[in-house]
Amino acid sequence: MGLDISLWEPVKGGFRAGSYGGFMNWRRKLADSVGIDLDSMQGFKENGTVWSGYEPFYELLHHSDCDGVLWWDECEELLKDFEPHRDKFVEYLSDNGIIESYYLEKYDAWLQIIKACIEIEGMLRFG
Repeated sequence: MGLDISLWEPVKGGFRAGSYGGFMNWRRKLADSVGIDLDSMQGFKENGTVWSGYEPFYELLHHSDCDGVLWWDECEELLKDFEPHRDKFVEYLSDNGIIESYYLEKYDAWLQIIKACIEIEGMLRFG
């Protein structure tokens, strides 16, 4: 079982974000790359740090990993983070001795589906 991300209405498409554990691992690395300790944040730790809503990748990092949707306007906000932070993500992976290909492929898949969602003013469904 794993997490599939689907693009809905009017065009369907999607990608496999990984197993739930794999997605969580990727999401931790994404958060770490922009200085967020995901495991210390509200929703990941009891009495964790409260999200301001302005953190990079907020819409994705604060989102359930197994349920719900992201609407195209939320994807617009994510795009503002995905495009300029790609090099920072690559640098983070390299600096931490992490093999880039898997994590970078997921990053790029998210970037592409976010752009597609915005283009059709659709939604991304987690499930």
